[in-house]
Amino acid sequence: MKSRPKILDIGCRYGIYDQFKNFKNECIFFMVDADQVEIARLKKKYKKYKNLKFFSDCLGENDANIKFKIFNHKGYNSTKSTYKNTLWFKQKNEKRIVQIKEKKIKQIQSKKFLDRENFIPDIIKIDIEGAELNFLKGLENKIDLIKFFVLETAFERNFKSDVNFGSVHKFMLENNFTLIKMINSKNVNLNIFSNLNDQIPGVVDTFYMNKKILNPASNSEYNMILNLLYILEHDQLLFEILIKFKRKFKILKKNIFYNRLKIKIASKLIQKTKEPFYSYSKANNFFKILFSEKLPFLSDFNESNFYNSV
Repeated sequence: MKSRPKILDIGCRYGIYDQFKNFKNECIFFMVDADQVEIARLKKKYKKYKNLKFFSDCLGENDANIKFKIFNHKGYNSTKSTYKNTLWFKQKNEKRIVQIKEKKIKQIQSKKFLDRENFIPDIIKIDIEGAELNFLKGLENKIDLIKFFVLETAFERNFKSDVNFGSVHKFMLENNFTLIKMINSKNVNLNIFSNLNDQIPGVVDTFYMNKKILNPASNSEYNMILNLLYILEHDQLLFEILIKFKRKFKILKKNIFYNRLKIKIASKLIQKTKEPFYSYSKANNFFKILFSEKLPFLSDFNESNFYNSV
């Protein structure tokens, strides 16, 4: 049976996160947002997909009745109030971002939500406008079971909370996670005279990895880790694990990404053979260990419909 990666998306307002869109048929998505209207919209948008589950819940550090703030720009909806004097909001013209109403909602502890739905996600993506630490702390000991986190973090405190890149990064390090990637950096200007060289980081998406995944305990866990690294497009770690465990574990043909992994690995190895000190023979030996078949030679690789589909 092919094991499908499980992705929990906290703050799923705009639908499937860009990094995961190419895998929307292979993964199981648990889509969570505190905005009931948004969840209703997304259910209609993705009604053809049976592998997407939607929840109108607010997840945090504990069970509580809290106030949910709704803005004219719904991307800023949050349980936290904004700091309008930050560079981020100054650049966005803070007067245009207005809170239009507030409503009381129930917050569920993050750990209890996972218990309620009876699953452990492989990846958790979080974008909840200043409430990220609340969610993370609510996981308690279950955080140790998560393999990867994808978090949107700001370098300033844009919301009235203790959340920014520094506080989130410190929390993740303390819980045995390490930063492996930063993408989608959105910079801000210091003033109207700023140019590209003067800009400073404003908001960035950060990827964190549980250090435990560097030592898989079984073939199934090994295959899942390869899949997740493939989804997250982290080739360096993918190949590090392939090299480290190439004789201990096998890439299973039942792996849901078996063919995709074969294409990626072959493509990388063919590229390496064009560089000094890495021969075709060495690449071929590595490929044969992984897939029990010969790596196509350069001309055969380029002519292959499998490795170079239209």
